[in-house]
Amino acid sequence: MSDKVTVFGSFVVDLIARTPHLPMPGGKGFNQGVAAHKAGADIAMPTRQDIDALPEPNTKEDYPMLRGIPDIIGSDLLKALADTGHGDLVVIADHFYPPITKSPNAISIQAKGCGAAQMLDAILKLFPLDTEYEKHPIAYMVPDADSGVVMDSSPVWDGVKKAVADNGYDVSCVGEIERTAFYEKARNAYVTVCTSETNPYGCIILQKGVL
Repeated sequence: MSDKVTVFGSFVVDLIARTPHLPMPGGKGFNQGVAAHKAGADIAMPTRQDIDALPEPNTKEDYPMLRGIPDIIGSDLLKALADTGHGDLVVIADHFYPPITKSPNAISIQAKGCGAAQMLDAILKLFPLDTEYEKHPIAYMVPDADSGVVMDSSPVWDGVKKAVADNGYDVSCVGEIERTAFYEKARNAYVTVCTSETNPYGCIILQKGVL
């Protein structure tokens, strides 16, 4: 009768594959058990499934790939913003904006999951406004005067002003632009950032300045 051997040690299975030869004895308990079995022993190895020691999945906050880049600025948007030059227009669009038909020549970037003012705040950390040459290098959409729509305020408009102030600009650089004029101006945009903003008239257009 063969000797009975009980092996206590780690039994880690990450990948199972067929090989022409059994593994050589190593430091892991399972490898030691294989070696003892090859020597003729009757092997028992108690084990159990355990996930307690597994680390939590890493997040972008744990290991940022670039310093100073807001989390909602993805790599495609980061490149598009870097490719813009002085005077280029960027549209931050609400959830309902049709980017292809309204800005047919622009790079359309999906940034769902955030609001328009939230995206503006992130972009302004990287993108200078053209305050030197434009009275209103940033403007939010308002209803056409003849539309019959009356809006005295909007969370988006308030958020635009706050984002501008928080990023070191005078709020006087913020303007209003009627819906039809917005669409006309947006035709020349270089980038359209499509957000999940659902407040009415939640679109913003900004003109790039110089550093």
